[in-house]
Amino acid sequence: MRTIALLFVFIAFLCGCSKAPEFYGKEPFVKTPALTVSQALEPTNFHQSIVVRATVQSVCKTEGCWTILTDGKQSMRVVFAQGRFASPMDTKGKTAIVEGQIEPTIVSEEDARIYAEQAGLDAQKVTAINGEQRIPIFTAESLRFE
Repeated sequence: MRTIALLFVFIAFLCGCSKAPEFYGKEPFVKTPALTVSQALEPTNFHQSIVVRATVQSVCKTEGCWTILTDGKQSMRVVFAQGRFASPMDTKGKTAIVEGQIEPTIVSEEDARIYAEQAGLDAQKVTAINGEQRIPIFTAESLRFE
């Protein structure tokens, strides 16, 4: 009987140790309701701490260093604050909640085309990109999944 009890304790311990963290990065800190990607991309939401709830469209397959979130209407590139954490790479299709700030960022034509491909734009729209582009990029301080 004692052996069975120890076995259950051991299994419970293993299950507890393998559980994914509740969040990545800083502990969630923004207390406002979550926005959609479309709402977050309104310029009035730039340069302030916000929460965005959206579906993971794609993730960097090398290190999880960026992700593309979508609300079905618009997509948004998310990077992680100073590389302090990354997204798990198996999160495509999951609902993510990110906290941080959106900053309009000027990127080269080459980077803009890469970002557009990663966001799923068709080839015609990608090749139509000409010159530097101002792209809103969300820098996440916190990431969690539902």
